[in-house]
Amino acid sequence: MEKFFKLKENKTTVSTEVMAGVTTFFAMSYILFVNPTILSAAGMPFQAVFLATIIASVIGTLIMGLFANVPYAQAPGMGLNAFFAYTVVLRMGYSWQFALCAVLIEGIIFILLTITNVREKIIDCIPPVLKHAVTAGIGLFIAFIGLANAGIVVNGATILQLGNLTDPLVLLTLFGLILAGILLAKNVKGAFLLAMVVVSAIGMVAGLVQIPNAIVSAVPSIKPIFMQALSVPMDQIFSFDMVVVVFTFLFVDLFDTVGCLVGVASKGDMLDENGNIVQKGENGPYIQSERLDIYKKYIQELLDNGKAYYCFCTKERLDEVREKQKEAGETPRYDGHCRDLTEEEVQAKIAAGEPYVIRLRLPENHVIKFNDLVRGETEFNTNDLDDQVLIKTDGFPTYHFAVVVDDHLMEITHVIRGEEWLSSTPKHVYLYEAFGWEPTTFVHLPNILNKEKKKLSKRHGDVAVEDFKKKGYLPEGLVNYVALVGWSPEDNQEIFSMEELENAFSIDRVSKSGGVFDTEKLNWVNQHYVKDADDSYLTDLAIPFLVEAGFITEEEAETKYEFIKGMVSVLKEKLQYVKEITEHANIFFGDTVELETEECREFLNLEHIPTLIDALEAKVEAAEVVDEAFVKAMFKEIQKEHGIKGKNLFMGSRIILTGQMHGPDLPKTMEVLGKETCLNRIKYVKNNVL
Repeated sequence: MEKFFKLKENKTTVSTEVMAGVTTFFAMSYILFVNPTILSAAGMPFQAVFLATIIASVIGTLIMGLFANVPYAQAPGMGLNAFFAYTVVLRMGYSWQFALCAVLIEGIIFILLTITNVREKIIDCIPPVLKHAVTAGIGLFIAFIGLANAGIVVNGATILQLGNLTDPLVLLTLFGLILAGILLAKNVKGAFLLAMVVVSAIGMVAGLVQIPNAIVSAVPSIKPIFMQALSVPMDQIFSFDMVVVVFTFLFVDLFDTVGCLVGVASKGDMLDENGNIVQKGENGPYIQSERLDIYKKYIQELLDNGKAYYCFCTKERLDEVREKQKEAGETPRYDGHCRDLTEEEVQAKIAAGEPYVIRLRLPENHVIKFNDLVRGETEFNTNDLDDQVLIKTDGFPTYHFAVVVDDHLMEITHVIRGEEWLSSTPKHVYLYEAFGWEPTTFVHLPNILNKEKKKLSKRHGDVAVEDFKKKGYLPEGLVNYVALVGWSPEDNQEIFSMEELENAFSIDRVSKSGGVFDTEKLNWVNQHYVKDADDSYLTDLAIPFLVEAGFITEEEAETKYEFIKGMVSVLKEKLQYVKEITEHANIFFGDTVELETEECREFLNLEHIPTLIDALEAKVEAAEVVDEAFVKAMFKEIQKEHGIKGKNLFMGSRIILTGQMHGPDLPKTMEVLGKETCLNRIKYVKNNVL
């Protein structure tokens, strides 16, 4: 049982699973009665449906437990049966045999969708919010059925009204709900089961619940409904009505399944951030607090072999030893005070409640060798090393112990980390030796340095990935640049696609010395990626920066999305990183023009400007739409008609329309601005600047 269900790995026991199973049975048992009740309203025999519900639930649950190995119990869905009875049969007027045939066909289609993973793809397309909304809807529907059956709510003059709250059975049901809520709030194990047992007992004593006359009764026959789906005439099976009903059943079933899976998985912490169901890997658990039993096992092995020992030294003593070592010019290290304690002394101290750690017992004058893929053959002498703490006073492992145990058990092949960990590696290698394990392959990368050739730190600016993300650096650009810091390709290529970088990168070309982080070079690399990036992708990245800078509101980010996208498309040639868009976006907002420099004002004093601005006004005003093609044609016409060309034409037009002498492509800029804004700016400059 342990091997099959991995009870320890999932932090559970047989008794817990038995309690969970019994609770689940009682929590689901209402379906055994509600399902036949609903379907009998459609004319189906109650007893036969009752047995069919049991058989279906047993088979479904066994499949989930023995084959899927997930903690789900299966039973007929409450959405499908209600639609079957109340809509298809009672309202639409079809026979229950016809509806049963539709369910059979829908079931076959549903299985095919599942086998081909089409169902999974459909579910993945549903937004997480909607998935949870479906779950809530199904939960409310089931809750409504329960409340209605209990008499707490009944059909009223409007839609619903409260039932008879003086009815003892209704009061008992309300008490049961309150009791279950209290027990759940207090995290009482088996809260639902306990509440059901208490309420049932009270009901029996008070005479509100009928005590069964017998524990065992005759098994009802399933014959009245068996194979009745195939009794439908062929002309009905291939009718349009059948297509409609099957499609509707499929739709209901799909959302019913999504709701149940999401609800159960969310409660069981089996969903990722996007609402998708995930499974544990084969080498879990992966949370350290859930691996304490594993660490206890292996630390005990070291203790038994004499390769680890208990240390009871207080912090005060350790501090005193270190200070004396420093004064003597020695490297501070543990002095081995507790290395030679006898077993009796150790047990006496433990029994007395003295706090302790567990340390690694390094042998004296022992050479530890290992091969580093960057630095080659490396060796250390244990006389230069410290007896590292492996288990802390709180029972948790230190990094140095956990990393070795975890890497071995999780089958890690390569450990790639910074060179500052090189001095700790011999302790890790020795732990592999102590356990008799094959050590992993080590790669110690050089540190990234600042311009002063010192290790990069927060004191010298941005160092975290999040810092660059906040400025709008693209992930691909940052990865591309960082790969070049301390690594050189075989040729002089500097800009790589991610696929090219994967194929070109190799550890053997990593330098032993650290590379200098050059922000200007990073900007150059990232700019290439910005230029080639999809406009919609960049727009989504740019919007938060534009909102923060006050160019647009959150609402305008949606209503003016195409305008913003056009602006981003024009400006991206100038951007080293996305946040820089706030430094260039001002030319796209407003109907007025602010001259950037005095030189712009002087240019507008040239004698051809009045002619140019009149021509621009006339052309733009007469245009149906101002787009890139129109603007290019307009400039050719002005050249031909007025003899204005070159710098006088293009720089003059740019200053009139944007207030700047230099900027992004002018025809594209005017297209983004649109006819109305262009015309308003021309008139503003004509009336207020010239």
